[in-house]
Amino acid sequence: MGYGVYVHVPFCVQKCNYCSFVSYPISTVGSETLCRYCTNVLRERELLQSDLAEGFSPLSASTVYIGGGTPTSLPGADLIRLTRGVLRQVNPSADAEISVEANPGTLTLSLLEALIENGVNRLSMGVQSFSEQALKSLGRIHSVEQALHAVNLAREAGFHNLSIDLIFGIPGQSLDDWKCTLETAISLGPEHISTYELSAEPGTKLDSWVREGAVRMPDEDLVVDMWELAHELLREAGYEHYEISNYAKPGFQCRHNLNYWRCGNYLGLGAAAHSHFDGIRWCNVDDPVEYCQKVERRSSPIAGLEQLSSTQRATEKFMLALRMAEGLDTQSLEDFGANLPDSWWAQVRLLEENGLLEVNGTRICPTPRGMLMNNVVSRMLAV
Repeated sequence: MGYGVYVHVPFCVQKCNYCSFVSYPISTVGSETLCRYCTNVLRERELLQSDLAEGFSPLSASTVYIGGGTPTSLPGADLIRLTRGVLRQVNPSADAEISVEANPGTLTLSLLEALIENGVNRLSMGVQSFSEQALKSLGRIHSVEQALHAVNLAREAGFHNLSIDLIFGIPGQSLDDWKCTLETAISLGPEHISTYELSAEPGTKLDSWVREGAVRMPDEDLVVDMWELAHELLREAGYEHYEISNYAKPGFQCRHNLNYWRCGNYLGLGAAAHSHFDGIRWCNVDDPVEYCQKVERRSSPIAGLEQLSSTQRATEKFMLALRMAEGLDTQSLEDFGANLPDSWWAQVRLLEENGLLEVNGTRICPTPRGMLMNNVVSRMLAV
């Protein structure tokens, strides 16, 4: 039995216009804070040995994911020290998936080689678009040329498991623009491609611009066309559509994210990191300075804790499973005491008749159209 480890690096070169994640431009914090933060992430793991994370201690981590923010915006020495230290602490299995998120504008060959030398075997690159206009609209720091060069550097360094993130539904983006981005991504041959619909999240620059009328989001029909185009082109190119937004070549599904979607156990380290262990969920304080102060005082950085009820666990397991092509066996919900009445199965049959679900005995899987209309399916089948 294994578990996932997530390490949050809440720093980036600059905040993107659409970003709602807990992250801070490195220019506002200084190099001393970056070094201090990495030191305290490693201290947190030691601090938690006898606390909530005790249950993780005898287990081997099956996945480690260093995300953000932009981990590769850290000074190289700090990122390598953090990576090496975390891997030493969490006892990864021999075949563990070890991922680091990266921005194409922050990568060098020497850094990529150092990551591989220190155990990283998967790189998740936030390309977002192969259109200069779209990158500018999103507030990204890199150019198309830098993105292409970064992919080449990753291959030269020795990465054989490369993931590229793409965004669609960008203001001003046409279907042809999106097709060009998809075709460019496919031509590069990454093992994994994620396609995310852009949304104007509260508190972001994009949200302010939309509310002020300065920016107009694309209409829903165009967004649906973009989703369907990605499904068509990526499937034709040999990628499995295994989750609403994720495609992978056979054998290259993101194991770390699959653990989330299957409601597995995971340990979060760092400011704003979330953890889950057998129905207990907790999260750390958001502010990295407050986080460091708490850890340095050997005080828990946990900001909130929740014990999930059996009903909550069953609901979460089912709703997350509806995001994945594999779906789930409804018999597994009985572990949580979930009661699935005849009226619920009637809804399942209705969704099946409308081409949104496939039902094989007790196993329920969403069709591609069902994944596209996940909100409708989830609403009708709330446990």
